[in-house]
Amino acid sequence: MERLDNSHPSLVLPHLFPHSPYPTRLNPNYLDVSCASEKWFTDYSGFTSENLARSKGIKAAMLLAYCYPDADADHLRICADFLGWLFSVDDWIDDYDSKDLCALRKCCINAFCNPNLQTDERDALMVQSFFSRFLRDAGPNCTERLLNTTDLFFDGCEKEISYRASGHIPDLEPYLTYRRESSGSKPCLVVFEYTAGIDLPNKVVSHSVIMAMEDIANDLVSWSNVR
Repeated sequence: MERLDNSHPSLVLPHLFPHSPYPTRLNPNYLDVSCASEKWFTDYSGFTSENLARSKGIKAAMLLAYCYPDADADHLRICADFLGWLFSVDDWIDDYDSKDLCALRKCCINAFCNPNLQTDERDALMVQSFFSRFLRDAGPNCTERLLNTTDLFFDGCEKEISYRASGHIPDLEPYLTYRRESSGSKPCLVVFEYTAGIDLPNKVVSHSVIMAMEDIANDLVSWSNVR
């Protein structure tokens, strides 16, 4: 067995849940929202039965029901649709090259920026569907952050595809940066703000302490999903 090189620093990611003093809470709207969101995804995605089964296996609505136990049904549903779309994009990108990603990114970002965009693209139609509902009561700062962090998600995916195509393995610091973007965690953190019905000032979100906390939460999720 190869011995570990103790000259290099290592990271230990602890299993935090057994040490949490807070009880696990599940949003009471979970089952209704899960069924509605799965039907929405089936209608919009055009997925094959195999891909639909894989997407349902993600159980996005259950994840959100634990993350947002106090959200009402309408807000939880919007978040479930958004996360279903985000997970699907992340899944598609595994088989994409840079050209494919560029087309997908342009299609989706155009739909975010223009909710009335006339399009037949399923990706854009999914964005228009959940984002039009999001805009009904989302604050301007929260809305701008969702757009920016979703664009950062595509930035991270672009780097990932580029590295994969070239066979390049980045050093730790560049990897951390793009992994925080490509994981999709940043827009999900914005959704916390939305479900709470608040619109934080930019000076709060950009504070060094808040940004450090976001990075820690992001790393916990992102690294746990690395294979």
